[in-house]
Amino acid sequence: MDKKILIQYAAWAGEMNRIRLSEDMELSHFMLLTEILRREAENEESINVMWLQKELKMSFTKIKRIIEKLESRKFIKKINSKLDKRFKHLQITPSGRSFTYKIISNLTIDPLN
Repeated sequence: MDKKILIQYAAWAGEMNRIRLSEDMELSHFMLLTEILRREAENEESINVMWLQKELKMSFTKIKRIIEKLESRKFIKKINSKLDKRFKHLQITPSGRSFTYKIISNLTIDPLN
């Protein structure tokens, strides 16, 4: 691996850890927010709770805590599925979008310049 790339990844990891501590959020919270945005950008179906449980390989209880934390901060909201009312999809809110973009913009800064 290129030394410059390794240094950049290390800087990003350090920045993510700093954000994690200052914002009291875990990697799973960031993953969920960025995945929702990615799906929106690619016009894919929004995330539902079952997908999240499979993807993160976590118990429903832990997934529920992740969702509740993001909901309490008003970063996401649950919406009913149009096809099956038993399913809830997760949608990012404007404040969640703003928060995620702020994090991403911090990570795109080249630490070597």
